[in-house]
Amino acid sequence: MMNIGGKQRFKLELEKFISTRLRPVSGISSVERGTDPKKGWNDREERSAIMQRAWREGRHGERIGHQQPNNHELCHEMFWNAYSGRSLMFIQMEELSRGKIKFEKEEKVTLYFSLATLQMFDYDIMMFDIMENSEDEAYADAAKKYYCPYIFGYVAEVDREKYRQLCLLQEEVYGSGTEAEESGSYRWFLCMLDQGDNKEQVYLQLDGYVVEAASHITKRKHILNIIETPGKTLKELRKELDCYQMRRCCLKSDNAIIDVIKKHIPSGPLHRMDIYRIGNGNCVCAAENDPKKCFFYDVGYNCRHKPKKITSGASYNYVDAMRAISSRSPAMVVLSHWDMDHIAGSVAIGKSIFEKPWIAPDCYDAVQTARRIAKYLDLKDQLYLVDRRSGPKGKAVARRIGSINEISHEYLFYMGDKASCDASIANCEGIMIEYRDKMNDRVVLMLGDVNYTSFDNARSNAGEKLFAETKIDDVIVPHHGSKHTDYIKITGPGKPLVKGDKAVICCVDDVNEDRPNKEHKKELEKRFEVLTTESDASPDKVSVKIDL
Repeated sequence: MMNIGGKQRFKLELEKFISTRLRPVSGISSVERGTDPKKGWNDREERSAIMQRAWREGRHGERIGHQQPNNHELCHEMFWNAYSGRSLMFIQMEELSRGKIKFEKEEKVTLYFSLATLQMFDYDIMMFDIMENSEDEAYADAAKKYYCPYIFGYVAEVDREKYRQLCLLQEEVYGSGTEAEESGSYRWFLCMLDQGDNKEQVYLQLDGYVVEAASHITKRKHILNIIETPGKTLKELRKELDCYQMRRCCLKSDNAIIDVIKKHIPSGPLHRMDIYRIGNGNCVCAAENDPKKCFFYDVGYNCRHKPKKITSGASYNYVDAMRAISSRSPAMVVLSHWDMDHIAGSVAIGKSIFEKPWIAPDCYDAVQTARRIAKYLDLKDQLYLVDRRSGPKGKAVARRIGSINEISHEYLFYMGDKASCDASIANCEGIMIEYRDKMNDRVVLMLGDVNYTSFDNARSNAGEKLFAETKIDDVIVPHHGSKHTDYIKITGPGKPLVKGDKAVICCVDDVNEDRPNKEHKKELEKRFEVLTTESDASPDKVSVKIDL
C-alpha cells in the first residue's frame, strides 16, 4: 500500500469492495462460484484473491471515480442482491432435533432465523479487520465511523409437521452424532428467496417474511427455499460462516461489571420508567427527574410480530414508540440477553446507541445477527460481557452479580440459571435488575425473559427472599407473559400474599398468540394490577409509565 492517509486508504478499500464484490455482473459472480462443483463455492481466502486480482486488472488506481454509497445505501444494495439471487445466501437454524419445543393441539410456533449472503460476510469481515488495525489509527477509525450493524433475517410460523420436517432435515444433512455435538447449537443451510425454478434442489419451503433493517425495520413477504448444501461438513461451514468472534477482553468479572455500571449509570434516584409499546419485545427507559439522565434496559423490537396483512416493503415498526425511543440519549444499555426481540430496536435507533457502553451476558450462543451487533460494540470498546460459563458443565451460576448502594436508592443486578420450565438457556441465564427506592420504600423488578424459578435461584444463592416472599411494588413481567416461566412461583403454595402495585407485560395482548398466557396473568392478578404495553400504553400509545 502506497503512503496515503488512513481515510483515503479506507475509501480505496471500500471502492475495491464496491467494484469487485457489491456490483458484479448479473447472477452469482465468479468471485463466489468455485470451479469444482463438489466444493460448491470459493472460501474467503479464494474470494479475496479473486477480488484483488480483479482490482489490479481493472487499473482502478487511487482515484475514487464516483460518489460512494453510505453504509445504509450499501446495505440496501446487499439486500437487493440477496433478493435477486446475486450472492449465495445461507440460513442459520437453531439445532432442533432434541424436541426443545412441545406442541399442544394445533399450536404453531414462530421461529426467527438469521440470513446472510457471502457478500454480507465479506463486507463485515473486511470492515472488522480494518477496525482491528492497530498500526493505522485513522484507517481503523474511518471504518468505525462508516459502518453500522444491520439486520437481515427470516421469520416463519410453523406447525407441528413443519417443525418435524425441519428436525428431519437437520438430521439428514448433519446427523446427530459427534460432529453435531461438537459444532454448537446452530446449523447452516444454503437457501434462496422465491427462486424455486430448480425444484429438485429444494429440501424444504418456509412461508414467512424477511426482516431487514439498516435503519428503519421493514418486513417483506417471501417464500424461502432451503436447498442442498454441497461438499461442506458442518465444521467447515462454521469455520467459514461463524466469523464474528468476540475478543476475550470483553468478558469481565462480576466486580468489574459493577465498576463499569457505577461509572455510567445515572447517579440520582429514578423518577420514571417508560416500558415501550413494541409488541412482543422489550425496551425500558429508566430516567431520573431530568429525563436526559437515563439508561435502557433492553432495546428490542418485535421481529416476530406478523401483521394481519404484509405489504412488501412497508414498515411495521410501531412508529411512534420507535420515534420516542430514538429521541432518548441513554448513558448506557443493560441487556437482559441477546434475543432479537430485546436488541433489534438498536439498529433502527442508529449509530448513537453503539457509542454507549453495553452490559450484557456472554453472547457465545447468540444468533449471527446478534453477534454482528456485539462484534461492532466489541471493536468500539463498548461491550462488557457477564460470564455465563463459570459454573458446572460450563453453565451460568445463578447469583447476584453485585449492587450499587446510594443514600436514596439501590440497584441489585442478578443472573439466572437454566430451569426446566424454559428450553432457552439464554432466557434463563439473563441479567435482571432490582431497583429499590429507599426514600419512598418502593421496589421495581425488571426480569427480561428470566423465569421465576431462575430468579428465585439467584436470590436464594445470595441469601435473599424468593419472589413470592418479597415486597415488589412493580414488576416488568418475564418473557412477554409466556407460560414457560414457572408462574406458580409468583405466589407460592400456602404462602401469604405480598401485594404490589403494577405488573407490566411487554406483549401484543393477543389470546391467539398466548401473549399473555391466561394462567400466568391470573397468577399475577393475585398480587398486582396487570397491564400490557399493547392495551395500556396511554394516553400516547407509546409506553406504559411507572412513576416513582
